Amino acid sequence: MEHELLGKEVKDIITEFSGVAIGCTLWLTGCVSVGIQPKADKDGKKTEVEWFDENRIDVVGPGVSSEIVGGIRTVSKAAETRAEKGGPQSTPGDGRSHPRG
Repeated sequence: MEHELLGKEVKDIITEFSGVAIGCTLWLTGCVSVGIQPKADKDGKKTEVEWFDENRIDVVGPGVSSEIVGGIRTVSKAAETRAEKGGPQSTPGDGRSHPRG
């Protein structure tokens, strides 16, 4: 269900906190949290993203399409390479260790 919420205008049913669902996190326990980015305040200042359990979220509007913001992507080739080699590399893809140790 979490990908269905991404980009939608949503509201937490308990606090009535609302905005656009910009992220979902699947926790080891099986819980899914949804990050909601509210609109900027009256002075144009960005406010913090808040996270809520997905069961508390109602869709209240269409929000933004994934095409506008670049879409949902799969893991990049660079990220796959880092994972295969055990993490970030000093020089991408060469497999050598950092010269300082």
